[in-house]
Amino acid sequence: MKKSLILILVLPIFFAIGSCKRKTPVDINISCQRLSNCYNTNRAAVTSSRLISLIQSSVSSGDELKCTDATNQLSTFINQDCPF
Repeated sequence: MKKSLILILVLPIFFAIGSCKRKTPVDINISCQRLSNCYNTNRAAVTSSRLISLIQSSVSSGDELKCTDATNQLSTFINQDCPF
């Protein structure tokens, strides 16, 4: 159950970051590994889910600046709160 929850929440990163990765410094493999390791806490899950939703909405609307900003926030969150 936990692995499927992680997959459901982590997989959208591939779509979202892939759509604006030219402008973002996020390393998808490292980010996803750290993010999945960090899902033990509810705060991490809520924060990362919120940022993933923000990335997805900015990709859908075509707002590259918002996408880049949200992706950078996700990267910062992962590096600060999921330092595995």
